[in-house]
Amino acid sequence: VPTTPGISRHTFPRGPRIGVALHSVLEQIDFGAGRRELEELSDVFARRLGLPADDWLMALTEWWQDILTTPFGNNLSLAKVGRDDRVDEMEFHFPLESGPALIRTLQAAGYARDIDAGSLSPIEGMMTGMIDLVFRQEGRYYLVDYKSNHLGMTTEAHSETGVRQAVAHHHYDIQYLIYTVALHRYLRANLAAYRYEEHFGGVYYLFLRGMNGEHNAGVFEDAPPLSLVEELDRVLSDG
Repeated sequence: VPTTPGISRHTFPRGPRIGVALHSVLEQIDFGAGRRELEELSDVFARRLGLPADDWLMALTEWWQDILTTPFGNNLSLAKVGRDDRVDEMEFHFPLESGPALIRTLQAAGYARDIDAGSLSPIEGMMTGMIDLVFRQEGRYYLVDYKSNHLGMTTEAHSETGVRQAVAHHHYDIQYLIYTVALHRYLRANLAAYRYEEHFGGVYYLFLRGMNGEHNAGVFEDAPPLSLVEELDRVLSDG
């Protein structure tokens, strides 16, 4: 329990700079770090952001611990992912020809409902992106994105309903479906005997402020069907 009133993950500063800082730590940290390592990390992290380290040390340490140990999906957690089974900031590039057809395809599958496909101009060029984390567990590959969004001052605000509303509001579904196609293409090209249903484990968007150690707390998950991924693969290639 934080020793300083008003100090918690929900009152932690917000904004793009904070999001970048949180992502940077998660890119570099050993997911199996122990309590002492997390305390040292929290001290350095607070000072780097200009926060009083003595006030924030306990709250940050417990937050990092919760982020790493919160269970999600089927017996998953970041703490179980070894360095050899993860790729941080996985960059991808592929030629792109699309536009309204992309949104229409998504909407037919129940995604991107509030976007007017007819208002979009054709898109042609190079699709470039960065996936926060891809990790492997028991032969399956998982796609993870970290979100530092502030959804409210309580854990309840980061419930399943809360994170789903955030994903819909910010159109993160379009983002992660494109990421899924990118990872699908990578695995298809690099993994022997690759089968999407066998090797792709799913998408997890981790809303960091809601992760409290309880199963799926602050976690959005999806498992796009192969039929949609193949159709998006085609649409992104030739519109």
